[in-house]
Amino acid sequence: MNKLQQEEADLESKHTYDNKDQNTEIIIKIPNQSRVIVCMQHGTLKNYVTTVFFIPGMGFGSKTNLDYNNYLIRNKIRLIIIDRPGYGRSTYYKNRNYKSFGNDLYCILKHLHLHETKSFFMAHSAGVPNLLAFCYQYPKLIQKIAIVGPPNPLHGKAPKDRPLEPTFERNCKRFCVMNLLCCFTCCINPMLIKFEKDPKEFEKIAFDKLIVGEDLKFFEQYPEQRPLFVKHFEDAVHPPNGHLVLYQDFELATKDWGFAVRDIQCQVDVWYGDLDETSPNGKWFSEILPNSTGYEMKGYGHGLIGCKFDAIIEVLIQQ
Repeated sequence: MNKLQQEEADLESKHTYDNKDQNTEIIIKIPNQSRVIVCMQHGTLKNYVTTVFFIPGMGFGSKTNLDYNNYLIRNKIRLIIIDRPGYGRSTYYKNRNYKSFGNDLYCILKHLHLHETKSFFMAHSAGVPNLLAFCYQYPKLIQKIAIVGPPNPLHGKAPKDRPLEPTFERNCKRFCVMNLLCCFTCCINPMLIKFEKDPKEFEKIAFDKLIVGEDLKFFEQYPEQRPLFVKHFEDAVHPPNGHLVLYQDFELATKDWGFAVRDIQCQVDVWYGDLDETSPNGKWFSEILPNSTGYEMKGYGHGLIGCKFDAIIEVLIQQ
């Protein structure tokens, strides 16, 4: 038994299906490569009316809050969340880039016999350029997409290729990550290794910098969500590849995306919070994308995806 066969056997042995929670795992082989992509199905798994694919951001994978199943089942939606390479139980891929993930997503659609029809997609944060790459490569497979808290491209001339950074501090950071990445690596890697070993270290950063305003109120209103947030991070980021894939996401963000955002022609819903200092350029995306609708959420930050997940899907699939 080779390495890929052993990995598939291990995954199959842990395959779970729970009628109450309505979750099943899908394991997809990537043709001509020794790796697999793992997805989790949520919501209505039989007699569903709509399928929505979701690509999470940095640090998160196919496990999600099961409370969403109430909304999904009520509206006969099958939600498929993808573990990007290296996250969860998907094989780490050293040569991953945004376009390679676009090809991975095509393999998922083909596995599900959806590669000859149009589908709905959504992505959050670091997942966004991966989805946009797929839209650029396979535009005929897009019904509509929703992007939430999109990170900005760093290359090209502003404002045509990238947004103008809103503050002097962000301009300095952009210069540093593009020109002094090797120096940043020495500082970042120890922190990412710490996140891998103890997800609560990530929790401290997240609730100090990422989750603000109405996002924070959501977690205060539903205190059971905070340990779930940490558990979902732990499920996605674990040894031996957790810190590697986190750094890979960071490194890819500093490179040219391989396409221009303005060239994405499909229908796009752009969701962003006005308090989001992590990705403060949602308005630029809504203006530069030719077929987009912007949804600015007052009082929300980068955790908007968790607070308004069902609302984002509801708008996405409206005909």
